[in-house]
Amino acid sequence: MRDGLPPLEAARRAELEGLPPGARMDVAGPFGEMVAYHGGPPDCHA
Repeated sequence: MRDGLPPLEAARRAELEGLPPGARMDVAGPFGEMVAYHGGPPDCHA
């Protein structure tokens, strides 16, 4: 969790900060935070 925010809330705030549509977002950072938050990688049921 960055700045004490859950990943979804951080994404919402990033969106509100004015990233233009189609702008590249950092994926590795939030994914790493999600892995740390859940104690491991997410399960894939695909």
